[in-house]
Amino acid sequence: MTELNALIDLIDDFANGADFDARWRLANEAVRNLGGMAVNIGEFDTTTQEIKWLTSTMSTEWMDRYMERAYFDADEILDHCVKSNEVIRIETGLKMPENRFCPVEVALDHDLHDFGYRGFMAQALTTGVQDRLAVSMVMNHAPRALEVPEADAHFRRMAAVIAAFIGRPDTSGDVEVYYPKQRRLTPRERDVLSLLANGHQYARIAEKLGLAEITVRTHVQTARAKLKASTREQAVAIAVRDRLISI
Repeated sequence: MTELNALIDLIDDFANGADFDARWRLANEAVRNLGGMAVNIGEFDTTTQEIKWLTSTMSTEWMDRYMERAYFDADEILDHCVKSNEVIRIETGLKMPENRFCPVEVALDHDLHDFGYRGFMAQALTTGVQDRLAVSMVMNHAPRALEVPEADAHFRRMAAVIAAFIGRPDTSGDVEVYYPKQRRLTPRERDVLSLLANGHQYARIAEKLGLAEITVRTHVQTARAKLKASTREQAVAIAVRDRLISI
């Protein structure tokens, strides 16, 4: 009965969340109550096996590094969650090249450990015909430290409620949203699109950034291709929509 009451209380809290930001705060609170230090939530397309969006309360410095180095391409948790609904536990700082891990996997594993992210519990749950939502709890200790009675059951209950109620991020909200599909938009490409969004012409952008005008045009062309935009105006619009740049 106690477990059922806890589930009902958690459902009530999330059902009363006014918007994504409110439910996101509840997810953070639930993770901390279970002994975690941060939470990651992401939605997958199971047909393409691509992650549509990702939110996280890990540090901004870490998330910038994660995106810039395309660590999600070697992320063991994401790879598991796109294929399975089972809970996975990961301890960081253990991968070595001699154990046949690729360099990016080793770099991700040891960077996580160096940032103080020592363990993870994660589960993905189906939310639609083609969609799956992954919930990951980040810890400053190895997952085995959570060997308390029914730890997995508590996590499964929390992940199930989050997946059922969290919804999709509102681009007008305060929660930072990351879009890995657009990972190859470089900082310079973002700079160029941001200046375009603020009304600058190619010549002025080149002057402000200390680049040749032809280089600016090349950055716009490559950004358009990555964002699958037909025009530079559409590339700017997509970049603003997905919070890749601000105006």
